[in-house]
Amino acid sequence: MSPAFEEPETTKLHASAGVLKEIIKGLDTCWFSPALAISALAFSPMIQNFLGIAEAFGLTGSLYVLFALSSAIFFYRGYPFLRGSEKCDLSH
Repeated sequence: MSPAFEEPETTKLHASAGVLKEIIKGLDTCWFSPALAISALAFSPMIQNFLGIAEAFGLTGSLYVLFALSSAIFFYRGYPFLRGSEKCDLSH
């Protein structure tokens, strides 16, 4: 390939920075929901009783923490569905 058709170095650096941003965004999406879900399961009384750690792990406000984690999961992962439902015409 002739030197006239080569990409400049700055373009290559910008392209690799964009790829890195996409990878970080993908990891954020990929790991955020499971981290919230595992945390919510850890605060769930049913799971605590099943594992036999209800007395050792039980906190005073653990149900409030469970509610907050569950709400975060619902709104974070359900936002596309909630946004789509507002566009539906329910007058039929």
